[in-house]
Amino acid sequence: MSRIHKLDAQTANMIAAGEVVERPMGVVKELVENAIDAGARRIRVDVLAGGIQKITVTDDGCGMDSEDAVLAFERHATSKIAGQEDLWQIHTLGFRGEALPSIASVSKLTLSTSAGKDGTRVRKEYGETVSAAPYACDQGTEISVEGLFYRTPARLKHLRSASYENSLIQDVITRFALSHPEIAFVFTSDGKEAFRTSGQGNLLEVIYQAYGKEAAENAVKTEFHDFDYQVAGYLVKPNITRASRSFMHVFLNGRMVHTYRLYKAILDGYEDFIVKDRYPVAVLSVTMDPHLLDVNVHPSKWEVRLSKEMQLEYLIRDQVRAALRSTVLAPKAEIQEARQYAWQPLRMNTDDASPAAPASSASAEAARPLDLPQSAPAAQESLRIEENVPSYTPQSMMLSFPEMKVIGQLHDKYILCSCEKGLAVIDQHAAQERVHYEQISATLNRNPS
Repeated sequence: MSRIHKLDAQTANMIAAGEVVERPMGVVKELVENAIDAGARRIRVDVLAGGIQKITVTDDGCGMDSEDAVLAFERHATSKIAGQEDLWQIHTLGFRGEALPSIASVSKLTLSTSAGKDGTRVRKEYGETVSAAPYACDQGTEISVEGLFYRTPARLKHLRSASYENSLIQDVITRFALSHPEIAFVFTSDGKEAFRTSGQGNLLEVIYQAYGKEAAENAVKTEFHDFDYQVAGYLVKPNITRASRSFMHVFLNGRMVHTYRLYKAILDGYEDFIVKDRYPVAVLSVTMDPHLLDVNVHPSKWEVRLSKEMQLEYLIRDQVRAALRSTVLAPKAEIQEARQYAWQPLRMNTDDASPAAPASSASAEAARPLDLPQSAPAAQESLRIEENVPSYTPQSMMLSFPEMKVIGQLHDKYILCSCEKGLAVIDQHAAQERVHYEQISATLNRNPS
């Protein structure tokens, strides 16, 4: 008796679903790719509970007639390729014909579509067809997915919180918007709008919506190419960095992929401009001959094989570095009038010191920060001020001392005072030495012997 037998279609679809659809984010990715391939100019994604409860993707693409709406759920049924020769020149995001049957096998799915004339609604529940009937709707397609993985608990229990799954969905929609700025995207979560783009084809606008005003203002447009590759996009100046590499995006012929070698090339280009363990924000779209790109590597289509990959690595690394070096990395400094200080520190030598000012002024002068002279030699028994030295006049030697108010103390060493023209910082040690100096000077002048 034969031990080998052919699996039924439902089991085969559930196996394929394990590769194509790992979590709600994978469902959104597959459905949005189908919408883009259908020529949609507006795509709306609505999710409930991070997509675990419900996912709805609506587009204004070409739609399907009633026959195609039913056939689309057959495994490996696709309009994107016709034969094996087409695998070497794939221009669409999808081509396997596995997404819809895989999703329908692990969820309750409702498809409403119209090619411009008659509309059709198809309902599937965990691989079984519930109904397929005419349905009035606008041109385009709407697909709702509910109860994802409810009949595959092993997969369901590995999903994380709704907020985490929601963040993954928003990240993938952001990537779609960055790779296709000509398409208007709307994303709502639990009834609240979380992300929107206008679809005007302005990549800088999408960067603003995705990463904020500061990133958009510091984005530098870049374009470069060689014989095989054309690269265009934006490099955000290195004064703005992130803690993870997930803000670097490289799209190959409009396809989002995980290509760590090209991420490394971007990092190498930024190497001289950012500190270690920080990562840049960059969006680069690479256009090439489809023959150089093999997308038939994994059902999820995140992984690809790239011919002449090292050539592209060197091109990105060198051109990113050159673009950053030719850009003014720091903002222009505004030239302003030189600051006028309320006082200036003075240097004094006790050998040339004049008689001290009256004792009443000593305390005021003590607050002035001065560089004190070195101690007198041990052999010198006393400090004597000669009588023929001109009398000491503070007004002729220093600026007038401003009126100040003590506002605090810094490191137990400096007194912080506010004054009319700004902030005064007084060295407590220097001030104390100045008081001692004035006292000694006054004593010596009264009784020089």
